[in-house]
Amino acid sequence: MICLGLQEWSNTEILFVRAKEMGIQYVTPSQFPPNLDLLLTRSEKIYLTICLDVFAFPFAPGVSAPQPLGIMPSQAFPILEQLFRSGKVISFDIAELNPKFDRDQMTAALAAQLLLSSVKNFKKAFAALSNTI
Repeated sequence: MICLGLQEWSNTEILFVRAKEMGIQYVTPSQFPPNLDLLLTRSEKIYLTICLDVFAFPFAPGVSAPQPLGIMPSQAFPILEQLFRSGKVISFDIAELNPKFDRDQMTAALAAQLLLSSVKNFKKAFAALSNTI
């Protein structure tokens, strides 16, 4: 298991100890972009959760843990495209939207764009896979 975009300063030390014990790898925003080729060769199937609190605060204010040092949406879309293009994503979801804290529905709009992009890329990958069967 790997977590892309884990915020070092907003998680507890015990979380990192537990992740190490469980063999969970993580990439912090300062380590972006991650080496997806390595990740994809190690993964047979991918269950993808896009947590909106990975994004920088100006793009995702409507989350429970806004990130001043989060990633930019422009960093996420190519990663998502590559993950879906691999044909290994079997399911995905989007988490961490809190409308109560959303400003001008900015986070909701980002979530909608991520969903649209993911569905389009999922559809392309599925079509390509179907053509090889």
